[in-house]
Amino acid sequence: YCTEGQSLEDYFATNYSMSLEEAEIELMSFLEEQVGIEFAFSVIANEIGVEVVEEELSAYAQNFVGNTSMGFDTLEDVYNYFGAGNQADGEAYLRDLYRVNKAIDYVADNAVVTYTN
Repeated sequence: YCTEGQSLEDYFATNYSMSLEEAEIELMSFLEEQVGIEFAFSVIANEIGVEVVEEELSAYAQNFVGNTSMGFDTLEDVYNYFGAGNQADGEAYLRDLYRVNKAIDYVADNAVVTYTN
C-alpha cells in the first residue's frame, strides 16, 4: 500500500503513527493470535466431524472475488493470494478456513451463555 517511493517506515509513521519495528511486533502478535484461533477451531472441526460440502466451499471462495477491499478479480487471484503465489496451497488453505468457519458457526449456535453478577 506504499505510494511510489514511500518506504515502509514512512508508511507506518504516516498512516499508523508507529515505527516499522512497532508495526512488526503488533503484526506478529496479531498473526500468532490468529494462528492459535484457527488451530483451536480446526481441532473442534475435527472433533465434531465437519465435512466439506463442495458447493458451499465454492460459494465461500467465490465470496472473495469482487470484494473491493481485497481487489480479487478471479478465483485464481484468491487462491494465489492465500497460497502466497501457489494456487494449490491457496485452495488447501481456503478449505481449512472453510472448516474453521463451520466450527465457529457450530460453537456459536450451540453455546450456552450464563450471566453472573
